[in-house]
Amino acid sequence: MPALLIPIITSALSATALSSTAIAATAFISANVIVAGAALGLSALLSPDTAQKVASQQYQSRQAMPTLLYGYGTTKLGGTKFEFDTGRGVYCDGLIHCAGPVNRVVQWMLNDQNATGFNDTTAMGQQVSGDNLTAPWGANVSIDTHKGINDSAPGYLTDVLAGRWTADHKLRGLFYSVMVARPTAEKNFQKAYPNGPPALYVVAELAPVYDPRDATQNWDDPATWKYSDNVALALLHYLTAIRGTDSVTGQPVPYGFGFAHSRIDLPTFIAYANVCDQAVTLKAGGTEKRYRIGGTFDMGAEERRTVLNRILSTGDAEIYQGANGRIAVRGGEWTAPTVTITEKHILGYDFEGGADKLAAFNRLKISFSDPKNDYQVIEADPWDDLASQVASPNGTTTQDLSLPMVQSHAQARRLAKIAMAKANPTYKLTLTTDLYGLLALGERTIKIVLPELGIDTTFLVTSFTEAADGTCKIGVSSFGPEAYAWTPGAEEGVAPAVADATKQPTIVPDVVSPAFAIERFTANGNVTVLGVKVTVAPPSNTTFKLVGRTRIVGSGTAGWVDMSDVGNLWSLSYRPVNEGQNYEAQVAFQAPFNGTQGPWVSAGTLTTTADAVAPSAPTYTSVALKTGAAPAITHAFKQSPSTNARSLQFLRAVGLGKVLADAAVVGPAVSESPNQSDTWEDVAPLGLSNYWLRALNASGVASPVADGTKTVINSMQAGNKTTAPYDFANAAWIKVGLTPGAASTGPDGNAATMLAETAATGSHYLRQPVPITSGQRVKVAFFVKAVGRDRVRLNLFDAAGSTAQQTAVIITLSTKTAAAPTYAGTNITNAVAEVTQVSSDWYCVSLTATVASTVADGRIYLMDDVGASYLGDTAKGAILSGGTIAVVT
Repeated sequence: MPALLIPIITSALSATALSSTAIAATAFISANVIVAGAALGLSALLSPDTAQKVASQQYQSRQAMPTLLYGYGTTKLGGTKFEFDTGRGVYCDGLIHCAGPVNRVVQWMLNDQNATGFNDTTAMGQQVSGDNLTAPWGANVSIDTHKGINDSAPGYLTDVLAGRWTADHKLRGLFYSVMVARPTAEKNFQKAYPNGPPALYVVAELAPVYDPRDATQNWDDPATWKYSDNVALALLHYLTAIRGTDSVTGQPVPYGFGFAHSRIDLPTFIAYANVCDQAVTLKAGGTEKRYRIGGTFDMGAEERRTVLNRILSTGDAEIYQGANGRIAVRGGEWTAPTVTITEKHILGYDFEGGADKLAAFNRLKISFSDPKNDYQVIEADPWDDLASQVASPNGTTTQDLSLPMVQSHAQARRLAKIAMAKANPTYKLTLTTDLYGLLALGERTIKIVLPELGIDTTFLVTSFTEAADGTCKIGVSSFGPEAYAWTPGAEEGVAPAVADATKQPTIVPDVVSPAFAIERFTANGNVTVLGVKVTVAPPSNTTFKLVGRTRIVGSGTAGWVDMSDVGNLWSLSYRPVNEGQNYEAQVAFQAPFNGTQGPWVSAGTLTTTADAVAPSAPTYTSVALKTGAAPAITHAFKQSPSTNARSLQFLRAVGLGKVLADAAVVGPAVSESPNQSDTWEDVAPLGLSNYWLRALNASGVASPVADGTKTVINSMQAGNKTTAPYDFANAAWIKVGLTPGAASTGPDGNAATMLAETAATGSHYLRQPVPITSGQRVKVAFFVKAVGRDRVRLNLFDAAGSTAQQTAVIITLSTKTAAAPTYAGTNITNAVAEVTQVSSDWYCVSLTATVASTVADGRIYLMDDVGASYLGDTAKGAILSGGTIAVVT
């Protein structure tokens, strides 16, 4: 397979391996596919756990580290309290619903009753406020909602909590509400507040997304985007949209993957968006759009691949890499194959036949989010393969189809039919073909004609391998247009009944025998701290939700704090807790529709203890540079002999003269048993790296560092594109006003070259253009030793020899300072310069920027006290080593 077909999504997912076979990405069964180029080899990277753990967001929580939700379409939200206090004689309740911006609020709800007196008609507006008119609270309750625009003023908070909240407390980028409850006369209090202050919820149209079909929208200007529940547009947003810029690193912060627009095959998204908007007839009359999306995800806790699979499964979508190397999408409807493979090209095959024998299940138990039932995830009418149920010796076998972002019963049933067809084919084949089989590479479906088996039909391509002997192995399963055929009257099924809390009281089961335990977790990448955790057995009806609370024993009613779901629906945690304290916990089940809660059940008490004894220091044997296309640092060590030693922590500071106080932790802690000898490898930064090593016990208490500081020097960038990076006399390096002289040795032991100035008046510089892909981020770096010139200038151009589009930065070596980058044109952006010292007279200098064209021209200029154009002095110049240009992330 060509190398260019591999790396499109793997870098974002930090994959450990790739194959060139076709595999379906599994949300529960084969629900969607991700394709690397013409091969279908990335599904393992996008396959979440078989059960999608999506907790309801329709509750209020008080937790120290709140979740940060984001979503598409319309849904109902509770949120996390960020303020609950009294001020100026009123009660103030602040609730963060999710990250913004959101389009508009459809409905405010108090204790699940519609709050009237509000009207949000301004899409993408900043805020909307008003007084409630719904009994029993009436105008005693006011609400101020902010829709996540960055410069929205605080509103009610500065009035009610003056002094604590100021105009600068804006909660930028967050969709939140502030509810104010005013006092009443004592005789009216029970009538106005029969159960205390009401709980606030909102139904909202969430993310505005870019629609390339709308000429009024600009992909680079989110203010022009509009609300849509189209699956294709939500997918495009999750792949590309940027929330803002990290204030520390200056790097963009995405909602999902943050791919550059140049990496997207936009016409395929337009075509799939049109599929999603197709009208599908409903059994009750009328139509609905084919594939719509509605729901949220946790940007902090959920893996991006899990969220991506959830979006894909909402519309039978497949991501693949097109022939142009860009990310493309397809699916959602039947597309006839364009490739036919006959017996003439089939050298052999493995065959399985008979859907009844192959069927892993013959009933799909479907769950979806139902707006008619308070946007809760509930069961739909299951999809049955009745013929298989009759023929199978096992009778009815069931599999789950979880569609938490689908809000239509009919859509869920249509997706179930497609999923059943993909998972239970009539035939499965593994073909061995001659090179004609290469035509199947990248195809979603093909037709196979094999008379000896009586086969003349269409198949879904599930795997592809090209062997060294010139043959192809193609895995296929039968799949045809009947999967997308739809008869509403016969196939739509019966939608769930609409729950009415006043007419259908909910009997909530008790929690039985909850288990209460201490848990240890890693915070800030390296420190182990304590938490408490309760685990329960799931109820027979899994639509109930587990809620819990914990407190320090003896802290009273006010001491209770909510526990939260951290990845398992039937486990709740609270993190962190204090060491040496007695904690108790209570849990209960809660009904999904009306919030009815069962009785609190005690989970018991426990005392939190931690290991406060530091282990002895480990032995740091050596640090060595591993050269190659991706240089790395190999660390050899021996764990501390202390019996409580559990892991090792590496620290690094880059630059000459750095000490332990300058160091930062490198990577996660490495688990090692006492006295264990081992090696560990990490990436090799440019320049001089100083390393220290210490042991950690299970509670994160660190030992003293191992004796001595280990140092290593690296001058090679991973993925270097320059020719002759250590030979500047080579013709690949274009020299202007410079003459290469005698070779010497750089600080890392590699060759170095003296570049003396000529006596000409003008610029004195070295350059080499390299090919890149438009829109990539490029880093040019050199090791430099000054010979009479203390200043250099680094440049990046977006085309060989061009001066109209460039960025430049002036670096003073002796002071290790870099001026602010300057720009010409608009095609070079986001430049960052670095300079570190690697020995007494050698420096590592670099310039990184985003380049718009397909050629990056990296240069280093020598400078006198005035500028880069001057009368040269043949006794002056610079010694260079390690000149590299590479694409970086």
